[in-house]
Amino acid sequence: MNKTPALWNLVGIYFNQDWPEDYGSEEASINAFLEDFARERVELQNELKWILDHFHDEDELAAYLDAQGSEYLPPKELGGYRGWLIRILEQVRSAPA
Repeated sequence: MNKTPALWNLVGIYFNQDWPEDYGSEEASINAFLEDFARERVELQNELKWILDHFHDEDELAAYLDAQGSEYLPPKELGGYRGWLIRILEQVRSAPA
C-alpha cells in the first residue's frame, strides 16, 4: 500500500521523464497538479510533512521519490530533495484554493 498517493500522482505524472518538455518549470508542474488534482491538495501537504519528518537523509529521500516515479533531480545548491519538497509544500500552501 502506498502511504503517499497524492505525492505519487504529483511526481509520477508531473515530474516524470518528460516533465521539462511538458511543463517547463517546477512551478508550472506543481500548478498543473493543483489544477488537475485540487481535491488532493490537503492530502499532498500532509504527505509532504510526513516525508520531511520521517526521511532525514538525502539518499533516503531520493530512494523514496524514485520509488514514487519521480524523474526529477533537484539541484544540490537549492537544498537537494529536502529543499525541493519544502518548495513544493510552500507553493501548495500559498496557492489559491
